[in-house]
Amino acid sequence: MRQALRGLTTRGRAFVAAGITASLCALLLGQKDLLRVGILLVALPIVAALVVGRTRLRLQVRRSLAPDQVPVGTQATVELALSNQGRMPAGLLLLEDRIPYVLGHRPRFVVDRVSPNWRRTVSYTVKSDVRGLFQVGPLMLTVADPFGLVETSRTFTRSQHLWSRRGSTGCRRSGWAQIGPARVRIGRGRSLLRVKRTRPSASTATATTCGECTGGPLRDAAS
Repeated sequence: MRQALRGLTTRGRAFVAAGITASLCALLLGQKDLLRVGILLVALPIVAALVVGRTRLRLQVRRSLAPDQVPVGTQATVELALSNQGRMPAGLLLLEDRIPYVLGHRPRFVVDRVSPNWRRTVSYTVKSDVRGLFQVGPLMLTVADPFGLVETSRTFTRSQHLWSRRGSTGCRRSGWAQIGPARVRIGRGRSLLRVKRTRPSASTATATTCGECTGGPLRDAAS
């Protein structure tokens, strides 16, 4: 309940302020009808907070990224399989997948109603014009009431990584990429095989791969 009240939107706070003001004016002027309006304005955000606060979702998300290694300027497809494992329905849901802006605008999806055993699959594309290792995800879920008075957000923990590099993605051998203080093992069909910690270096991060994928310096991508 407290978390839902902290999630009052600008509209919800305006309703509460208007209701309190109307109630005080009604008490000073002796207007019973105005007092009823003020109580109604205050009660609406509280009821919305109760409904949103009691929403218990068991939403499962399965993420796939294909391919996870692409040449610079090539698109990759992210697919999200969503399913409701709980028995309780939910109202308006806002979904946003957190990705670096170098991969494009953050995708947002709106779900009107989630019923028990609800399932849906959504997909979008990402593309990078620079080389680097980019984090795709996690997914952020926002639960809102139909009137837009209260919003609460929850974030999933799982994410994936997209490796954008120059040249062909058909490397048969593996290689090492220096990403800041860490060395990341890159191989065909896998984004991350092994990570070794190394001493930080002031020089630009570089990648050592097979002959088909060698290029200039690798940019350290911040997610």
